[in-house]
Amino acid sequence: MRKVGSALDVADDEDEESYANDLVKPRPYNARPLDPAELPVDRKERLKAVEAALMEAEATRSKSVAWSKLRWTVETGVALRVLISEDLYKEDPEFTSLETYADNRLHLSRGHVYELVDDAARLLAVAPLSEISDKPFNASQAKVLAPLMEPVAALDSAEVGKTKAELVVEDVEAAGKKRTAAALRKAAAERGFTISEAPAVPSARRGSAGDGIEDAEIVENDGTRAVEALYGFLKDQQAVYDGIGGGLLATALQHDPGAAEGVLRDLLQYLTRTEHRIRAAMKPPSTDGS
Repeated sequence: MRKVGSALDVADDEDEESYANDLVKPRPYNARPLDPAELPVDRKERLKAVEAALMEAEATRSKSVAWSKLRWTVETGVALRVLISEDLYKEDPEFTSLETYADNRLHLSRGHVYELVDDAARLLAVAPLSEISDKPFNASQAKVLAPLMEPVAALDSAEVGKTKAELVVEDVEAAGKKRTAAALRKAAAERGFTISEAPAVPSARRGSAGDGIEDAEIVENDGTRAVEALYGFLKDQQAVYDGIGGGLLATALQHDPGAAEGVLRDLLQYLTRTEHRIRAAMKPPSTDGS
């Protein structure tokens, strides 16, 4: 297996392709999460430092290669964990709860904030696995593997010193399967490994006073991502509605009627298909089971 240096040693002005190739071993993602111990003592200054880290992480996400999303997740999640654990958002008098702060300042839902905190913790937990893989593990894979980062009670000498996660990854690769979260979960089940999903931030913090949201409303699974995606689609649709106003339709139809009408017909077709798909998904099941 090829040996590469730490991604942290790569200069910022290096080509993106080198980042993609060198983001493994020993610390993947090229992430530079903040260190709470190095933050100012003053709480307002700590909030400023956390917000600066969040802004830097957001700039990283604008890059197109896969490592940038992982780096953003790690750096954002670590910063958010400090923000939550120390209640730093309360230092901003404009906001009275984490929910309002996250929505207005970060443009994230409260559930997504906790999801990022957990994803970052899992990604950092599985970082040592970069020693056995030339590709970084994404958040979905880390969700399966992080609980398995403990030494296995080895009966086979070949397994001595390995973690359960290592064995699961090796099983999937040996079978020639694509390393998906589902494949990893199946391999873990076949070995009898139990996957627990303890959150990085205790539930008591998730239901802090003033937020008005019970713990049960925070769903830490793929359903959270699905809902977040729907919010994104809704914003896109609102942008389409706003964008075709202000005389744009009339101008386009006057400039090139044939082309404009063709685009609009296609748009209407997709709108109709979208409506049918949504209504089919929302249709309640019939009482006779059909």
